[in-house]
Amino acid sequence: MSIIDSLRALVAACPFIDDFAATHVDFTDQTKPQNYGLFPTGEVLLSVDMAGNTRWQYNFVLQAVEFTAEDAARLANVAFVERFCTWMQAQNRTLPDLGQGLDAEMLLAQNGQFVDIAEDGQSGTYQVLCSLIYEREVQ
Repeated sequence: MSIIDSLRALVAACPFIDDFAATHVDFTDQTKPQNYGLFPTGEVLLSVDMAGNTRWQYNFVLQAVEFTAEDAARLANVAFVERFCTWMQAQNRTLPDLGQGLDAEMLLAQNGQFVDIAEDGQSGTYQVLCSLIYEREVQ
């Protein structure tokens, strides 16, 4: 299982994201509000210990395409972003299984924001910047 598969399974457990298992990776459909995508944005090597074990930061973005035509919808979307960040932080109590030789240490979710509006003005894209800190053990 890849790290993105593990993160996708984790987010699928979020109680207020419907049908997340069918969500895209590296894509959202701007023409269909209420769809989501995970976008890996790269890994950063944080440290290497004397035994050769490495500590990494895996960065990714959750993007949500939502209705934005009315103020009430935009307010609900901002509340969704806040709730998602809080929910992700709470997952530090039960970190995802990343597979053999990889140990999750911490999840971060921050900087939730509105980033784009569709040409018709009916939907927009919101995103949350996320990181997974993990250790890769020498095999």
